[in-house]
Amino acid sequence: MSGEIGPSVRVQLATAFAALLAVEQGRTVPPVVPPPAAVSEATIEEIVRRVLARLADDTMRALVLDTTERLVREEIERIKRA
Repeated sequence: MSGEIGPSVRVQLATAFAALLAVEQGRTVPPVVPPPAAVSEATIEEIVRRVLARLADDTMRALVLDTTERLVREEIERIKRA
C-alpha cells in the first residue's frame, strides 16, 4: 500500500465525520445514498437490444394500432368542435 487514499474514500470519510458532527450538535443526519453504479454504453446497448428483441411484432402492431386509433378519434372530436 502506498498510503494514499482515493477520492471515494475521502468522500466516505468526510460524510462519516459530517454525520458524527451533526449528531453531536443534535442535528438530523440525512440518509447516505450510495452513488449510482456506472453503466457502460455497451451494457446499455445490450439491454436495449434485448428489450427490442422481446417485443413481439404482434405487441408492437397492437400498440401502433391503439395509438393510431386514439389519435384519429381525438382529431375527429377536434374537427367536430370546430
